[in-house]
Amino acid sequence: MNSRWETWGLAFVAIALLLNMLADESPLEYVALVFALAGLVCAVGFLVNRRRKDQE
Repeated sequence: MNSRWETWGLAFVAIALLLNMLADESPLEYVALVFALAGLVCAVGFLVNRRRKDQE
């Protein structure tokens, strides 16, 4: 079962990839970077939650 962290992380990374494909030397690249960083934060949250569940 997917956690919220995993679902949101995949969504942010997909949006970042789409924006990166659309942006050609434009400010959209910075927006794509923000979405990619949000996806990275979600991935870290997913791993932290998984580790907590394993310890219980």
